Amino acid sequence: MVTTENEATRQGPNTGLSFFDSLPPMAAGELIRAAREVRLPARSTVFVEGDPGNAAYLIRSGLVDVVAEGAGTTAGVVTFGPGDVFGEQALLTGRPRSATALCQTGVRLWRIDHADFLAAVASVPELGAAVARLLSDRLAASGRHAGFGRGQTVLVMSDHPGVLAGVVTPLARACGAFLGEEPCIVAPARRGGWGTMPPHTTGVPGRDMAGVTVRAVRHHPLVLVVCGRSVPSSLLDGCDRAVVVGHHHLEPRRHKWGRRDVAVPATLDADGVAALARDLCGRRIGLALGSGGIRGFAHAGVLGVLADRSVPIDIMSGASVGAMAGALFLRGHGATDLADLGSAVRAALGTGLPSFSLSPDSLLSGRRILTFLRRRLGADTRIEDLPTPFVIAATDLDRREAVHLDAGPLAESVAASAAVPGVFPSVDLDGRRLVDGGASDPVPVGALRDRGADIVVAINVMGSENRRRSRLLPWTLPGPLENVFAVSAVMENLVVGLDVIISQLAAASCRWADVVVTPVTEPVPRFHAVPARASMRAGEQAMLAALPEVMTLLGAAGPTVDDR
Repeated sequence: MVTTENEATRQGPNTGLSFFDSLPPMAAGELIRAAREVRLPARSTVFVEGDPGNAAYLIRSGLVDVVAEGAGTTAGVVTFGPGDVFGEQALLTGRPRSATALCQTGVRLWRIDHADFLAAVASVPELGAAVARLLSDRLAASGRHAGFGRGQTVLVMSDHPGVLAGVVTPLARACGAFLGEEPCIVAPARRGGWGTMPPHTTGVPGRDMAGVTVRAVRHHPLVLVVCGRSVPSSLLDGCDRAVVVGHHHLEPRRHKWGRRDVAVPATLDADGVAALARDLCGRRIGLALGSGGIRGFAHAGVLGVLADRSVPIDIMSGASVGAMAGALFLRGHGATDLADLGSAVRAALGTGLPSFSLSPDSLLSGRRILTFLRRRLGADTRIEDLPTPFVIAATDLDRREAVHLDAGPLAESVAASAAVPGVFPSVDLDGRRLVDGGASDPVPVGALRDRGADIVVAINVMGSENRRRSRLLPWTLPGPLENVFAVSAVMENLVVGLDVIISQLAAASCRWADVVVTPVTEPVPRFHAVPARASMRAGEQAMLAALPEVMTLLGAAGPTVDDR
């Protein structure tokens, strides 16, 4: 016999039509007799677009994705679960398949061949009318949802069910603020000791949760599927995301499309709930701090505005001076501290006699800048120790390609990202010779996209200064030796050429950002004093001008921009 949804399930929101529920008992019995069982493993193919339309399938267990990709169709995916029928057009037309069916999990199917169906209809005419109604409902749904539209399913699980309500309730509220409606919540019907779940939670017997979930996601942008110690394999494999609350003995499996599963503590504070809601609702914010030498002090103003307005940053990247500013900020240096570091930076670059290199590879040895970074960032600090995920762009000198570091020693990684070729020596990390990140990825937007950022704000300080002729290099000696050892015009021209190339690369990277902030800094003819304060003000002004656009992208749950 076919197990259908019980009464409690049917009363849940938008659970959809179970095919056999709509059939008269005689018609259902006739069709069951015509069916034969088929078992298929996960990631196998039921049929391919263009195959003969010779059968329909009823899902007894598991999940199946039907993918439309043919000419003249809108590519998309719809997921079917227990109790659903797919491929049913073949029952009436016998035409070739218009989509491909793939097993998302291991499945148990009932196959109903076209010829057997025709024989069943001859015996029970009501069967043909029932299938016609099913097709009509599918077409109506296609019109409402533009074909294969669907939301997102998120599995929330824990070995300690008592903590789930404390996470799911505020999470549903935070997600609702982003989405404009409360997410649909599906949980086991029996959940003693779980605490008070949100009132709109649908209680479902464990065997029916997969079917209810795949039907609910056709009508809701977000479905939270809540499970305790026992998690059906179809849900673990089939949900778009998995959130592990506290410890769980089942590690989330790697999704075939590379889903990003997350682990959160059993007690989430308000900031943790907000960050998780942004992640699940497509509002995860990434900040890319670009290279630009001394103009990078504008990053201090940008970071100050974001911190002052409580704009969340979920992930950050930086290249060259952007890597330095980001690392210092994440290590607790505020915007004012960053500006005050101007004199310290100049000292690190050459107070007294510069630390000229004995190697023909570079003008300076780089010892002073590395000592400065270790002192300010911590000699033993690693990138993964930072409170916010951080990606540092560098360039592999041998392979001539961009390298994005999200783990490893922080000070050395920043030094590598800021090692201007020919001026500073390369930094050896993990067997690679690394130099300036600005040479290959001056505004690392793509690195944030690759790591799941939905909204990327790019800070591009390259090519943003007023175009009066100015010196770009600060290395002059104090006192009477100053004019003797000034950097030659040849070196100046080489750096100007590099500046032009990096400016073009930066502009290309910023095309992939959602918001581009371009501080306009004033050129400084001589570098007796680093223009940190002026650059900081330029960053503040540019970020304040762009802030309304950022907040619009963030949505209703974001912080409010005031007039401070």
